[in-house]
Amino acid sequence: YLGQKNNNTHTRTYLSHYWTGRIYAPHESLAGEASFHKRSINKECLHESVLYHLSKMCKASDDVEEQASVFTTIARYIVLGMLAVGAIIGAVSSLIALLPISSTDASGSDGASALSSVGNVMFMLLLLGVAATVGAVLFGVLAYLGVLKPTSWGWSPPVKRSRSTCRTRFNAKTATKSGPYDVIVVGSGIGGLTSAACLSVLGYKVCVLEAHEIAGGATHEYHVGENTKYKFPSGLHYVIPHCEQVLQASCGALNPPVRFKKLGNSEGIYERIKLSRTCVTEGKEEEKGDLPIVNEAQLRQELRNRFPGLIPQIRKFEKLATAVLTCFPLHSALHAVPWSVRAVLLRTIMPSVWWEYASRTAEDVLTEICADAPESERENVLRLQAYLCGLWVDTGCAPHRVSFFMIAAVSLGFPHEGGAYPAGGPQEMPMALVQRIESAGGSVFVRAPVAEIMRDGSGKATGVKMSEKHCGGVILEARHCVISACGYRNTYRLVNNATKSSDSSPGKSFPGLDELEIPQGEAFVMANIGIRGTVSDLKLECANLWPQPAGDGLSIFDGVRAYLDDPLGVPVEDIPMMITFPTIKDRNHTLNNPQLAEYQTCQILSLAKMEWFGTVEKAVEQEGVDGRTPAWKHPE
Repeated sequence: YLGQKNNNTHTRTYLSHYWTGRIYAPHESLAGEASFHKRSINKECLHESVLYHLSKMCKASDDVEEQASVFTTIARYIVLGMLAVGAIIGAVSSLIALLPISSTDASGSDGASALSSVGNVMFMLLLLGVAATVGAVLFGVLAYLGVLKPTSWGWSPPVKRSRSTCRTRFNAKTATKSGPYDVIVVGSGIGGLTSAACLSVLGYKVCVLEAHEIAGGATHEYHVGENTKYKFPSGLHYVIPHCEQVLQASCGALNPPVRFKKLGNSEGIYERIKLSRTCVTEGKEEEKGDLPIVNEAQLRQELRNRFPGLIPQIRKFEKLATAVLTCFPLHSALHAVPWSVRAVLLRTIMPSVWWEYASRTAEDVLTEICADAPESERENVLRLQAYLCGLWVDTGCAPHRVSFFMIAAVSLGFPHEGGAYPAGGPQEMPMALVQRIESAGGSVFVRAPVAEIMRDGSGKATGVKMSEKHCGGVILEARHCVISACGYRNTYRLVNNATKSSDSSPGKSFPGLDELEIPQGEAFVMANIGIRGTVSDLKLECANLWPQPAGDGLSIFDGVRAYLDDPLGVPVEDIPMMITFPTIKDRNHTLNNPQLAEYQTCQILSLAKMEWFGTVEKAVEQEGVDGRTPAWKHPE
């Protein structure tokens, strides 16, 4: 696990990922020195010089994955060398160094004996450090020279993927015969599949049940109509590059099962925030209201260049955003301890800035930050706030409601890491996870709606009962637990259905839907558009566009409020949205079929309230259930 830190970047990633994602474009040759210097992001960085020197080891090949494996192998052997030599020398030194501790001093001097013991321990620790260093250098050199060859340490997906992957229909006989299962997961979204894959790596036999016709949740892809040339992702539009290593770790894989390619046009721009009220037909980007985003350092400097009169406010925002983002790892780590202990630790060791700012709304904090701005900068304050909140759609919540922590995460956190997209499309992610689950003896079934989560007298989940109508009401038992990955409302319904049949309470851990402190959030509407033409002919780029209603006296908070209050009444240019092009983000779009280069897909997303669509008439067979149910509610 290697890292780099300098004035421009701060990344923590595997060496192989840094090689494939940070230095070279996906289709460029990696063998030539000229190519290296052309695509270098920091020519002065010693780290890159080492990478270039190591590239000579595989200069005969232009394959990115083959070259990346060289560095993965060296890093792996360095760690192995540290552990192996360190363990051997440590064991021997422990026996030698600790022997005098048990001996009795003839003079009865306890102080001298204790001093001798401390010296022995210090000597042992020093020897361990030297041994680990020697082992790392020795094994690293041997791997570099080719004496130590790559080995298969970890799972590798099958060379040929089954056509039924992610599409295996539920069959009561097959499911019963494949059981019993250690764990049952309800829902095959990326959370449910990742949980199931991690458990499979640990040796558990897992069954995943999905009501839809394909597994993957928001990561699955689909075709619109009968034209199979246009394929659209259902929900995942981009991620950070480190998802490549997260997916690899979840599968326990030898190499990343899915490659994630960085987004960006020829200039490295992967996001553009456009303010609707400052647009003109011609002019520079700042005159058109466009804010291009390449990375965090560029974004910080761009804001200072555009708003020289608001530099104190920009610095205050950066300070507070960095502070709450720095607190978050500690907040996450505390979830490893029981709640009774965590509650005390949260209040004692979490910095006060977290409690003061993290959960306040972005509108509240940004208004406070800009309260002392000069009156002459009023219009610039509105534009600055709009740019800082320009990626609010990534949070799934309107900017006047979203927490300041989430705005800090997308405004500084995303540019800090950069955007990435899975090569081959988002569907590759659930494909890899399902392959890992099935390779360990588990099962992933679609068209498998669950009717109830079964529990024993103590309230422990023991299995699930399938839908009577679609699956014959078969009961599947879980030896360890049931994981619900289908959302709180569906989980509450499944537990409540079991309650009606067993006359037991759902328990305090499942408050009623009306008792939840957090109200139902908004949803999205999405337009899928197929465009005929090549990327160059259409003059498209690998960058997301974010039009936002702000500028000319209108704040982004009031602009989004106006849209949510009357979506059809605001001007079209004042509709906040995300415009993205999946076929351009997917670097492997034309890999298997070059003819697809003439078929581009575009998606336009905008926030929407579910109540805009009213209710839908559903035939519900259960007695006592109102037939008019909200559109978001499960039909059962």
